[in-house]
Amino acid sequence: MGVASYKTRVKLGGTSTTFTGDTASYVETDSDGNCIYQMDDSWKRVWDRTVDVTIYDGGTEVPVADVHNVNYLFGLISFSGTVGTDGTDATITVDGKYIPVSVGEDDPDNPGTPLDDTRIAYCNSYDLSVEATILDKTGFKEAQASSGARLREAGLFDSSVTLGGFGRISTAISNAFHSRTAVLVEIIPGNGSSIFRGWYVVETDSLSGGVDDLETADISFQLDTDYVTDGYAVSMGWSDLV
Repeated sequence: MGVASYKTRVKLGGTSTTFTGDTASYVETDSDGNCIYQMDDSWKRVWDRTVDVTIYDGGTEVPVADVHNVNYLFGLISFSGTVGTDGTDATITVDGKYIPVSVGEDDPDNPGTPLDDTRIAYCNSYDLSVEATILDKTGFKEAQASSGARLREAGLFDSSVTLGGFGRISTAISNAFHSRTAVLVEIIPGNGSSIFRGWYVVETDSLSGGVDDLETADISFQLDTDYVTDGYAVSMGWSDLV
């Protein structure tokens, strides 16, 4: 069913902030039998990808071998061992750093006056693309077995985001462009229940105008993949557990 796009929210991540002893609760068991927990405080569910989180079960640090995966974009922990058995264990707590996505950015027309949250100022359109390089792996054997059809495999993943709007869409984005730092982008299509988050570098930050029109801006981002020490990928993703 279609959703009115005007309800969409586009946000930027804020400054990395330390958290200690925050609780996480059981949300579901995946198809492989791993128990998934999520940070209770929704404000702190985007974890700083450059800092390892430390997980505790009843105050005791959980061995790495018992952690199947950590999703830094949505504050999710998947346990592969006996820890976190569908919510019946002792309290699960987490230490680390989070990226707030509800901290005000100043209104460009009123410096010193923050917007309601990190919704990017004056953004009025977005284009999100997630894709994979498709590799042809057809050999004679495969082609003959399939009566001449090709065999393909997905290669490298990539993603890009383009934003359009009025005036300087966001001073924070301009600052990230000049400092060459990656930014967290959050998109909530139609302000619904599904959220996309990803880490991006700013590719272009352009501004244009004419005597008979408003000043308009276009900003484009390219995916920036990084890894924390424990090796969990934290580049981009969707979730309904938000």
